[in-house]
Amino acid sequence: MAKIHLISGPRNISTAMMYAFDNRDDCTGIDEPFYGAFLSEHVELDHPGKDEVLASQSLNREEIWSDILGRSNGIHWFIKNMAQHIVPEDLPFLASCKSIFLIRDPAKVIHSFSKVKASFDAWEIGIIQQEKLYQHLATLGHKPCVINSDRFLEDPQNQAEKLCEQLLIPFDNKMMVWNAGPREIDGVWAPHWYSNVHKSTCFSAPTAERPELSGKHLDTYKEVQASYLFLDQFAIR
Repeated sequence: MAKIHLISGPRNISTAMMYAFDNRDDCTGIDEPFYGAFLSEHVELDHPGKDEVLASQSLNREEIWSDILGRSNGIHWFIKNMAQHIVPEDLPFLASCKSIFLIRDPAKVIHSFSKVKASFDAWEIGIIQQEKLYQHLATLGHKPCVINSDRFLEDPQNQAEKLCEQLLIPFDNKMMVWNAGPREIDGVWAPHWYSNVHKSTCFSAPTAERPELSGKHLDTYKEVQASYLFLDQFAIR
């Protein structure tokens, strides 16, 4: 059975995607297993619930990967991961998974992220890292899936069907609807980040308005835009 590895940035539909796969009878989600390791390696970062996160997970990357890749139980495992949580030591393990790169218009990512964390730079939103990781997997002969969340939300079922086809797993209608509220697989950080998705029962309509950015946020947008456009050329249409 497959280890499906979602490589996303923050303020995307990554949690909803995890819920969709976790809602399948043949799949279980794993919520950001490297968040604690990431925070332990970057003590300067001030994230909501940081101490809880550090206490809730192993901080040993090799131990985490060994646990993930050793899971079987006859089901698929859907690993929701953030691009900025991945370090060079993780690269040898990536080829063992089927990777999905989840991207979103950087203007929307930056605008949304700024509501939770006032100060950040391009590194924290992961888009440049996504491009580098995609290119790394491509050099190994892999062809990762790419989902543009805005396009996905315009036609979720069609996009999900095409995604499953690329992953070589059957589409399941249970991916389209789930129960509102927290899920057992949620990380301890869920109260700080998942309020909107906990109100949802399906993929919501895409945000129509494209926010206007200024100052440092506009500079961050300009810094990541080329990486976004590179990845978008491979996104499912």
